[in-house]
Amino acid sequence: MNTAYIHLMITHLPIIGAFIGLLILVFAYLKKDANVKMAAYLVFVVCAIGACIAYATGEGAEEVVENLPGVLKSAMETHEDAAMYSLISMIALGVMSIIGIIQIRWNNSKLIFAHKLILILSLWSMASIAYTGNLGGKIRHTEIANTSAALPNNEQPNKESDED
Repeated sequence: MNTAYIHLMITHLPIIGAFIGLLILVFAYLKKDANVKMAAYLVFVVCAIGACIAYATGEGAEEVVENLPGVLKSAMETHEDAAMYSLISMIALGVMSIIGIIQIRWNNSKLIFAHKLILILSLWSMASIAYTGNLGGKIRHTEIANTSAALPNNEQPNKESDED
């Protein structure tokens, strides 16, 4: 097992987790249930930890794949830039989620703003991390990258003619 493998395994946690956490949070708002809200916040904290691990293993993953055929340095750089923004948003979401958990546990109504901010951050973080994951997938998954860039020597894909 190398860092690229670890990076690929862990990157799915914040992507899928942010989506699941957001679904749980919306359900908590609909049911007005603080315990369900706390569950969503715990999911966000785990996602933030996963995002930190994913970012930390990114450089090692880059070293593993940078010389493989079909890997574009520009795709890796774009992914890396987006990953920094996603990491910041996920850390902010994780920290605010901890504040939200504290607010629920202590029943502190002074921190009510935290819940609205967490909802906004969760939407932003989910979109950011999904975009970053998509960019990362384009590094080696030619089926989601530009078709002409995925073909050897920039050959155009075969098109069946209507002349048959």
